[in-house]
Amino acid sequence: MVVLVDTVSANQVRPRHPEKVNRPDAPSPRTPNWNRVRAPNPPC
Repeated sequence: MVVLVDTVSANQVRPRHPEKVNRPDAPSPRTPNWNRVRAPNPPC
């Protein structure tokens, strides 16, 4: 199998992995508050 990438066309859409071509784009869910990293606050 050969995959051709068109670098001349004005269409700048990146090719998707063959297994993901037929799947819709799914946005990644937000990170829950309990799982976020907080920057350390040194005393001033």
